[in-house]
Amino acid sequence: QKVIEKVSMKNTTKAVAEAVTQKMDCDKLVREKKKQNVVVMNVPEMKDEPAKSTRRRDADLKFCYEKIGMDREIVTRCYRAGRLDSSKPDYCRPLVIELKSKEDAEYWTNDGRGFKTDGGTGLIRTSARLIGRRIF
Repeated sequence: QKVIEKVSMKNTTKAVAEAVTQKMDCDKLVREKKKQNVVVMNVPEMKDEPAKSTRRRDADLKFCYEKIGMDREIVTRCYRAGRLDSSKPDYCRPLVIELKSKEDAEYWTNDGRGFKTDGGTGLIRTSARLIGRRIF
């Protein structure tokens, strides 16, 4: 019986080690993917539309193309991070913009240091450095 318990313990330990390794690899991939994100703070949001409406998404994309000046080819998608809080009417959720490459994100964030955009729209930074701890 002791031999069976030892074998069982060995198999369990091996399975746990494989699961942990797989989870670490997955986390590494997610972190690498987030390096392609750019986060823009203080961008006004359409409060009169539902949180997941197409008009809100289109307005955010229009902001990316027209106000910031990003090319349509480099933007994969954009979305608002966090939950919409009706108790804070002046609060604007961060706008997360997913780009096609890490190089594009570095270009738009001045190598991750961020910069102020024209018109006082807020600070742009890569998500891995700005909202990685707070939202994800």
